[in-house]
Amino acid sequence: MFDDKRRILQALTELGRRLALRDSRPVTLVICGAAALNCTDLLARQTRDVDVLGLLAASGSPKLLATGLPEELMTPIASVAADLGVEVDWLNDRSIILQTQPGLPPGFERRLLRPPLEFGPCLRVTFPSRLDMVALKFYAALDRRLEEAMRHYRDLVEMEPTHDELEFAAAWLVGRPTSEEFRRKVCDLAERFGAENLRALKEAATSSKPTRRSARRKKA
Repeated sequence: MFDDKRRILQALTELGRRLALRDSRPVTLVICGAAALNCTDLLARQTRDVDVLGLLAASGSPKLLATGLPEELMTPIASVAADLGVEVDWLNDRSIILQTQPGLPPGFERRLLRPPLEFGPCLRVTFPSRLDMVALKFYAALDRRLEEAMRHYRDLVEMEPTHDELEFAAAWLVGRPTSEEFRRKVCDLAERFGAENLRALKEAATSSKPTRRSARRKKA
């Protein structure tokens, strides 16, 4: 369990040190979830683990790879867990599924925070933008499991999303090929946070074809 931002950064620092000692290949991780929210000071709460959304390509424009954690990281990750007394899978790639389910908001890679944090020569870490973290947390708050949904809902409340952020999140989700019931839930949740003037989204929520407005939104 990580109590705060300091402990998360401590674990990443230790991981970076171990990778450097092993002369590992440099890797850039995109971290999401509560760990990312803590590290970017969007909220402060305990979290069990650090969620890796994917790896960034080594060169060129930002490109998120749908590949899991490299095998050479496994032993150093386990060593950090033993030294700091955290779960053996404190750093894991289970969140990579978000790249396809539900898929990421348009422009996600372009908005990744720059420059990445450096933990020695072998480890870099970056995070989604606030806009995208609100969108992902909004999606998580629609979880069918009530306990999970409420946990994410409380995080979203603490983040105090703006109307534009809520509209972006709702447009992204309504713009996907989903059920009418799900699209209604998206609009209901946005309105629960006070978002108004969602007429186009409401119409899309009750139509047979979801809107593609999310792909036409101006750059954030």
